[in-house]
Amino acid sequence: MRSGDLVCRLGNGYFSGIFRRFSGDSERFSHIGVFHREGDSCFVIHADADELTGVGSVKRELLSEFLRGSHDHQFYRFTVDSIRSGVDSIALGYSARGVPFDTDFDLSSDSSLYCTELVAVAINRAAQN
Repeated sequence: MRSGDLVCRLGNGYFSGIFRRFSGDSERFSHIGVFHREGDSCFVIHADADELTGVGSVKRELLSEFLRGSHDHQFYRFTVDSIRSGVDSIALGYSARGVPFDTDFDLSSDSSLYCTELVAVAINRAAQN
């Protein structure tokens, strides 16, 4: 795995089944993040919120924690190194700033982000650069 690869999973939380229905024709996944490697440590940068309170943020989490309890997962790689590198850098920046989770699912701003929004914004910005 390389930093900037994408990681999809099917979680086991209450909202996983709901989000799974919005994930496309296969309805295979409920959550997505950006893989990030630091030395021998593997992380996933993703936007996540507590299922009861809705409070959360873009965070960096160990890959093992991200996949714990998941029913299925898949890794995806960009063929263009500059896009992959840009996605990693941009996602890492949102994580460092602790950007809050977007409970309104509003695409008009990046002041708060949900999981697929984080990935889409990072891809679009990396492609523009």
